[in-house]
Amino acid sequence: MSASSGNYARAVSAIIIAISVIIPARWALAASPVAINDDEGRYPLGLHLGILEDRERRYTVEDVAAGRTDRSFAPAGTRSPSFGFTDSAYWVTFTVRHAAREAGDWLLELDYPLMDSIRLYTGNGAGGFTERRFGSLRPFSERDVRHRNPVMKLTPAPGADTVYYLRFENKDRMEFPLTLWSASAFGDNAYLEQFILGLYYGILFVMFAYNLFLFLSVRDRPYLHYVLYILAMGVFQMGQNGLLYQFLAAWIDPPPVHFIPYTQAALIAGIYQFSQSYLNTREHAKRLHRVMNFLKYAAAAYFLTPLFLDYTACILIGVSMTFVMIPLIISSGISVMRTGYRPSYYFMAAWSVMFVAGTLFLLRVIAVIPHNTFTNYILHMGTSVEVVLLSLGLGDRFNLIRKEKERIASEMRIARNIQKTLIPREVPRVPGLRVHAEYIPMEDVGGDLYDYHETGGTNLGIMVADVSGHGVPAALVASMVKVSFSLQSACAASPRDVIGGMTDILRKELAGTFITAGYAYIDMERHELAFAKRGHLPLYVHREKNGEILRLSPRGSLISRLPLSDLGEERVALFRGDKLIMFTDGIVECRNREGEIFGFEGLESFLKENCRLSPGDFSGKLIGTLGAWSRYRESFDDDITLVVIDID
Repeated sequence: MSASSGNYARAVSAIIIAISVIIPARWALAASPVAINDDEGRYPLGLHLGILEDRERRYTVEDVAAGRTDRSFAPAGTRSPSFGFTDSAYWVTFTVRHAAREAGDWLLELDYPLMDSIRLYTGNGAGGFTERRFGSLRPFSERDVRHRNPVMKLTPAPGADTVYYLRFENKDRMEFPLTLWSASAFGDNAYLEQFILGLYYGILFVMFAYNLFLFLSVRDRPYLHYVLYILAMGVFQMGQNGLLYQFLAAWIDPPPVHFIPYTQAALIAGIYQFSQSYLNTREHAKRLHRVMNFLKYAAAAYFLTPLFLDYTACILIGVSMTFVMIPLIISSGISVMRTGYRPSYYFMAAWSVMFVAGTLFLLRVIAVIPHNTFTNYILHMGTSVEVVLLSLGLGDRFNLIRKEKERIASEMRIARNIQKTLIPREVPRVPGLRVHAEYIPMEDVGGDLYDYHETGGTNLGIMVADVSGHGVPAALVASMVKVSFSLQSACAASPRDVIGGMTDILRKELAGTFITAGYAYIDMERHELAFAKRGHLPLYVHREKNGEILRLSPRGSLISRLPLSDLGEERVALFRGDKLIMFTDGIVECRNREGEIFGFEGLESFLKENCRLSPGDFSGKLIGTLGAWSRYRESFDDDITLVVIDID
């Protein structure tokens, strides 16, 4: 054998010897009894546990105690053993060495409330075992201690070693963070836990109530979505830490325990809905908005999966959906943040905290990181910070909206004042004529317009126009109509020339907008009315002498960039007692709650019944009738303009 071969053999032998020494030493450490005394009240059992997987779930306590199994107990090797999702049953054994001066009950706590089945075996002194059953499938009233976690009373023999066996079976995660407590130490810890959980749920409740109040006050929908998200998060966390089980047991004992898919589905859907609403992804991140819409509906469908699938499969689906959700929400926040939307910075800060907390929690769920106090409460800490940051973000968002509304209101006041200058302040006084006009915009400003040309003191020209659309854009075009009409004063006596001149000016400036306009010229010397229009509604003339209604509707297409038809003009004689009405489509197209329009028939019927009223009274009664027809909704469906003229 060569020297190099000899060295290699000696090295391998040394490694084998080292392993043969280290492994028994580690087993001895892991399987060593937990020695309890009067000085300590808390003993984590992880490193004192022996663990045996029962894949076929067929072993009895006699089998595992006597070693009649395919494999032996292995050391846990961690303070909090966790094996993720499994169909196997698990056996755990540990030995308690009672070195305390006084005998008494000790408490064994499993800090994991979602365990379905726990069987505790202790020797009965006659070569057999006494079995006691615990877990979430058992009635809460049968527990040794009424606590959110399974807590089992142990009575180890003083001055001796007592061996205990536990059998675990679960459809959720398989983990058993076991701690042995003295009665006084357990009470102190329970008090501390109650304080922590009370603080956490107190924060959630305050944020819930505060934002619900804000929603009821400002009616801003993201506040409602945030309230629902907080509610879903609170219920989900209550399910995770056993409080929901304890709460439901007050009505149904044992309560339904496999509720996690329902709480998880509600939380995922709530997160998507709130994120869409808060970030306004419909506007700022349209593609991600559609993706979140799909996944939100998928979460709603996931809510129904426990009716068809195994509980473990449902939990794994929920975990997968959560892994997809976290990067998607983060991506949406980054995408919106790039647009400069300030509340998204609060959103990203909150979700950065939740990203870290949620990732650590999920890694604990799948047994990648250990079960300890920090990982137990990581979601509680993360969500506490998150809800505060998001509430601050909603406040900032509300301030931005308020400032924007104030800016818009200021601009609308300016626009309204400008439009007031477009509407004549007073009606021209012409002998033999009584004139009244009404203008009611659908919004603060509108696209309807009326104006006059007074010539010679005995004649009057009246123009009524309607710009397509509503609000500020229509009002801007209406100002152009005003200017174009004022330039036609030289030809005021010819309606065809007035409308034609306005058309030549306006159609060059229109893009995607159209205008209807009608112009009537009343010549009191000749007692004659001339009327021309482009696309506008007819002019009504009611004859007092016979009750007849004339409808003047000369040809003329809309004012737009489209090809125009020939422009016509109609003339009729006027008699004393005649009533003239010019109006826009906001009157005849006024709808009631059933969607029915007031229509030309309604207007003509009203005209016949109220023809003897003065122009002002006629206008006021007609507006009141339209309000009653629409059942007094907040506003009409369109701008309304009405000009009523009586011939004396």
